[in-house]
Amino acid sequence: CTHYCREEKLHWGVCFFYEDKNYALEYRKYGLRLVGSSSTPTEEEANKILSALAKATRYVEREVRELAQQRISEGRITVINKLAEYSRTFDFFRNKAEESYTYLIEQNNLKENPDNSDKELDTLAILSEVQKEASYYAWAAVEAFYSRLEHILILIRPFVEPRLKNDEILKFMADGWGDKFKQTFFPENNQQANQIFSSLNQIKEKYRNPSAHGGFVKKGAALYFHDSLMTAQPVMLLKKNELPVLTPCGIKNNHFAEILQNFDEFELFLRNSEARYGYKYARCGLDVAYDDVSIDEYLQFSTSDEDFDNYIESVQDYLDDVNNADY
Repeated sequence: CTHYCREEKLHWGVCFFYEDKNYALEYRKYGLRLVGSSSTPTEEEANKILSALAKATRYVEREVRELAQQRISEGRITVINKLAEYSRTFDFFRNKAEESYTYLIEQNNLKENPDNSDKELDTLAILSEVQKEASYYAWAAVEAFYSRLEHILILIRPFVEPRLKNDEILKFMADGWGDKFKQTFFPENNQQANQIFSSLNQIKEKYRNPSAHGGFVKKGAALYFHDSLMTAQPVMLLKKNELPVLTPCGIKNNHFAEILQNFDEFELFLRNSEARYGYKYARCGLDVAYDDVSIDEYLQFSTSDEDFDNYIESVQDYLDDVNNADY
């Protein structure tokens, strides 16, 4: 059929017949449009056409699923970059926790007023609530960090050799953050990567996993066994610094400061690691592809800061043209 739209800013258009009339679905710069050969479809005509298209998609989806699996096995996939969103979430909870902990420190440094016991009790009650609030924010920040961490590892993996093939891609994305980290930075061969992995794993075991699993940890460490002489006793006798934090309200200021120090060390490690160009690419908000052609291009320009900056600029210019439908 004839292409009806003569306007600019057109990404693509599909022509079709419905009830002996010609129509087209066109994806333009400002969204999807339904157009007719001679006039704009009425609301009634549009509703009938959209209803028919919705029914047809059920049959098309079966073919698309098979095609999608084939594309995935070939690495012909793109990961949508949500790093900015994950980073904003982490920064929000981190800042809220730091504000609350700072307030607690300031109040504890003030001299107590022994002549006003009622006021002192009120202050203690307020500080107790602020401590809980700070801990809740800290716990949420830890959760947000590990979500962000997994997203980063998926975004930067195509910038690191050896590249993943076929079913390895889906397996990598389904793996936990620890396996993703190992397949990206190979800590067994990198002392700094091994230290970073160890610290992040300790935080996960001590702070994140217990709350994530309902207040329980591996090997029954949060459980008590029954004894006729000693009543209930802990299953495992751990050192104080090894004790897991079982609830979201158990994170103290010194705990959080130590956690953030390790998180910041990971950030510094990322910016200087062999995957630094991938992380730079991700921070620019660019989506990442896993096909061989794209990976070849990534690695080709990952040779110097100047080459990579020029490459990013060219990619951003190209995407601006695509988004504006300037073909």
